[in-house]
Amino acid sequence: MTAIDIRLRYIVAAFCGLVFLALQAFAFDPGILGQAERSAVSLRQDLTRIQNELALPTLTSDQLVDFRRQLDDLRANAVGQSESLNGPLAEVDQQLKSLGPAPTDGSAESADIASRRTDLQNSFNRIKAAQSQLDLITVETDQQIDRATQLQREQFLSRLFERTSSILGPSLWYEGLIASGVFFTRLGQLLANWWTEASMTGDLKVLLIMPLLLGALFFLYRMIRRWFARRYGTSLLVRKPPDDTDRLWRIVRGVVLVGVAVIALISALFLAFEAAGIWTSRISQFSAALASLLINSAINTTLVYRLAAPTNPAYRVINLDDKAAGRFALLASLAAVLSETRNFFTAIASMLYLPSAFPVAQGASISIALIFVIAGILVVTRNQEGLTSAAHGGEVYFRWAKQFGPLVWLLLAVSLGALILGYTALADFITKQIIETTLLVVGLLLIHHLSDALVVSGLDGGSSFGQFLRRITGLGEKGISRLSTLFRTFIDLAHKVGGPIIGITEASENPVKSARLWREDFRVAGVQNIEFARVKRDNEKLDRELAARIDDAGAVFLGGGNQVKLVAELSGSQACASIKALSARGGVICGTSAGAAALTSLTMAGGEIDEEGNLVEQYLGPGFGLLNFETIVDTHFSKRRRLQRLFVVIAGNPELMGLGIDEDTALVVKGHLGEVVGAGGVTFVDGRDSVRFDNADDLEKGRQLTLSHLRVGIVGTHYHLNLRERELEVLVQGEASPHRRTPPFSATIATSD
Repeated sequence: MTAIDIRLRYIVAAFCGLVFLALQAFAFDPGILGQAERSAVSLRQDLTRIQNELALPTLTSDQLVDFRRQLDDLRANAVGQSESLNGPLAEVDQQLKSLGPAPTDGSAESADIASRRTDLQNSFNRIKAAQSQLDLITVETDQQIDRATQLQREQFLSRLFERTSSILGPSLWYEGLIASGVFFTRLGQLLANWWTEASMTGDLKVLLIMPLLLGALFFLYRMIRRWFARRYGTSLLVRKPPDDTDRLWRIVRGVVLVGVAVIALISALFLAFEAAGIWTSRISQFSAALASLLINSAINTTLVYRLAAPTNPAYRVINLDDKAAGRFALLASLAAVLSETRNFFTAIASMLYLPSAFPVAQGASISIALIFVIAGILVVTRNQEGLTSAAHGGEVYFRWAKQFGPLVWLLLAVSLGALILGYTALADFITKQIIETTLLVVGLLLIHHLSDALVVSGLDGGSSFGQFLRRITGLGEKGISRLSTLFRTFIDLAHKVGGPIIGITEASENPVKSARLWREDFRVAGVQNIEFARVKRDNEKLDRELAARIDDAGAVFLGGGNQVKLVAELSGSQACASIKALSARGGVICGTSAGAAALTSLTMAGGEIDEEGNLVEQYLGPGFGLLNFETIVDTHFSKRRRLQRLFVVIAGNPELMGLGIDEDTALVVKGHLGEVVGAGGVTFVDGRDSVRFDNADDLEKGRQLTLSHLRVGIVGTHYHLNLRERELEVLVQGEASPHRRTPPFSATIATSD
């Protein structure tokens, strides 16, 4: 044997040793397997216990809910333990494979390898067995969950349609009266026993801590309020005509503050009782039911009164007159309290082991009361004049609720019939769902409406939220500053011309709401002499009146929305002719978004992907022809990435010059010069005498545009674009200064707000 063979054997032996040591080092942790095996045993015991208890014939709904929760936890633990064994199982399997197959020719392998193979195989079998047990527990738990769900469904239906005594029969009220006596007797005994025990074992002097806690909470509230006022100013506390945000925020703020205040009081009482050592398990159950009654009743009552605002119509958000608002608030609060009282009595009846006649009688009593209270609410909201226009000019919410009146009347009739026939649980369920569903829907919609109103008022520097936003971030200040720049440009030009301003918001989906929002924006900018008019193409009288007002005006403002709709409503009308005449005699015409797109002789729409991912067909149609020089305007240009859309239009109409106006930007046109004002820029696309090739005539939906040699430029703030020459004015005049003054011609303003 040569020296090389000896060294090679040593190397092989050393490598095998290293592999063996590595396998030992990376062996799985036996503790994980032991924990999984113990968990399988424990989970099996819990599952067997629940199976036996689910077989009992006398299960309450609360017990079924608790069993369902236990089964969900048990299943989650079994799945988690089973998944935790995947890693060790794969690790042991890999180690077995690394040892290679066991000898099959009768030859013996080394003792260490054989011992290692046996240990790994035993571990592999143990892991598989434990995982199989856990998977089996998971399957059986799913079966028990289905069983518990079926029992809940059957119990709910049987209880819902369980027939008891009719409300017309005296036995129901007689047994209920006796059960009520038992209720008050046992409740008195509970409180008396608790007080006797507390007097003997508790330290009642510690209860003095409760006033201290309340004082500390009140002091903390005052400190936070004072810091807030110093840090962000007192604009939120200034009394002034409220806007939609103020009205909605008043409701949410009131509900939150009342809820926090009641919870703080109850928490202080709990801490004091706990410190005094007089907090027992029996009194804690009673206190939990009472706390739920007080908290929910206080929150719901605050919600109702803030919605109706019976003494302050300026903050009312529902369509009720003063008298109806007061009655509605009283009845709706009573309905909410009755609903919570029913839950309180249900919890107490279970705790005090009261006769079954007590929950039946109290459920029937509360159901009858709720039927009449809800009917009273329907009558009050129907037989009234509604919120007057003098109360406030803001939004009125929940008008849609009236269409559910017939359905609610039907449900009340069904509930009353169920009570007469003896189906007390059914009537109880219907009335309860009416109240709870109404409160849930109102709460969710309030949050939705508030978020919508916050967006609008965030840009209003005169609103409370707008001022608050500017103080805490400064972003609101910048946004309002840019918006004010565009407004000031239009307003200054309008003031130079003189006369009132006529606003037209017919391009909007909701012209009335849009007019109200724009009117508020102009008010913030200090403009009072603006009037928003409705356009009715088929109403000659309104058309003549609007045309007469435009003839007396100095400026016209066209709001955003759908430019096709705007042109369709105004084209061919006397009002449109008056707008053109106003522009010709030196008036100011301002269009924002869709209003700007409609200023040219040709307007565009579509030609881009909608919210559902579909390509909207390109539309080219007539505009108002107020902005000449063969131009076409596209708005929201950079934000909505509309360069491709403008390329397609210009490729098909190379005689046009496209003007893409960015957000927060205006192009102020006087004569043949357009000045860029605002935060962005204006992109111009010129195809005249420059395009060498395009496939615009062959374009189909979804195909890409092919285009060569198109003139594209960007005009920044305070630079001027010569629309006649289709070039920057500094190049036309050969000047280096970007601040060339424009001649005092009549102005047309295209903005993209």
